[in-house]
Amino acid sequence: MATLDISFFQLAGGILFFGCMLFIYAFSAPNSKAFSASDPLEKLQAVASNVKGWRLHSIFSVPTFFLWTIGLGVLAGGLSETAPRGLAFLATGLSFAAGVSWSFLAAKRLRVGREIENLIRNYPAEPARTHQWAFPTYTVTTLLSLAAGGLAVALSGFWVGWVAAGLALIALLVVYPLRRDLPPFVSGFLALILAIGLLFIG
Repeated sequence: MATLDISFFQLAGGILFFGCMLFIYAFSAPNSKAFSASDPLEKLQAVASNVKGWRLHSIFSVPTFFLWTIGLGVLAGGLSETAPRGLAFLATGLSFAAGVSWSFLAAKRLRVGREIENLIRNYPAEPARTHQWAFPTYTVTTLLSLAAGGLAVALSGFWVGWVAAGLALIALLVVYPLRRDLPPFVSGFLALILAIGLLFIG
């Protein structure tokens, strides 16, 4: 382990961290009730109360996941041992798939922002349900990506990887099946743990 070039870990952590900061910005831009309200009409009204913030959220949330992909790719490129390197490349591929899935969600959210007045006026009629596969696909691929990335770090000898991988697997195998939903902030929190851990390696 003494010969391991830690600069790759820190660069990967920096890119992941930047992605996490963009994630925080994107998800704090709209009215928080657009995410937290249980009543569908209240959610729509929250979107309408800050349409600009909703659009910023829809646009800036997309590059978040591709920054995570780049960070994991840098991590993979810096590893030499077969198992950690393979896991890091797997994490990179899964993260890219998550980003593509989220792109469909973001496009749908932009459309909601454009049509928000009509949606509220015509409530309780619902907008056409499109890309229903996107959110569960995004959730599963993101958590698997963070688990694989965490394991890659763990097998390279750094305990923060076990923490990130363990929490990601708990979220995927326990929390998600029980709730049948998982707010995106969970993946953002897990990515932040991994990012900070990588930044301070060495």
